[in-house]
Amino acid sequence: QSEYYNNENEGVIGKMKSETGDKIIIEVIAIRSKQYLYNTTENKIGKRAKGVKKSVTENELLYDDYKDCLLENKTKNVFMN
Repeated sequence: QSEYYNNENEGVIGKMKSETGDKIIIEVIAIRSKQYLYNTTENKIGKRAKGVKKSVTENELLYDDYKDCLLENKTKNVFMN
């Protein structure tokens, strides 16, 4: 754990926690609220997409898809079962 980690606010309503722990986020691609991708210094890519199945988010939505959507306004259609 990081030297800055503190359990003081654990379980307190309204407090936020880090998704990456002590890993530093170096890049964020945020498409909209609750749909984003981040990259850490250890090249761990985290993806979130509310309303999309976890398997689709992990296997079908790629880093380049998020980047193309943000910078080039491209869309990608993926079907879920």
